Amino acid sequence: MTLAVYKTIKATTQLAGVAAGIYAMQQGADPMTALTIIGVILAGPEFLEYRIANEGSTADASDSGSDSED
Repeated sequence: MTLAVYKTIKATTQLAGVAAGIYAMQQGADPMTALTIIGVILAGPEFLEYRIANEGSTADASDSGSDSED
């Protein structure tokens, strides 16, 4: 999967999540619940992308400190 395809799928999913949340509020859903679900839909992929991008760097940083002994 290319980066462009990933970003297109992510943007489409986020747009659909926001539209579904707004529609749910118009149909009488609790606004706080709908906004929470929208927030999870919007932040979920970003959080996973952050975790994946920083997965290797945290292991490298913790290993580099263990080499020096006083």
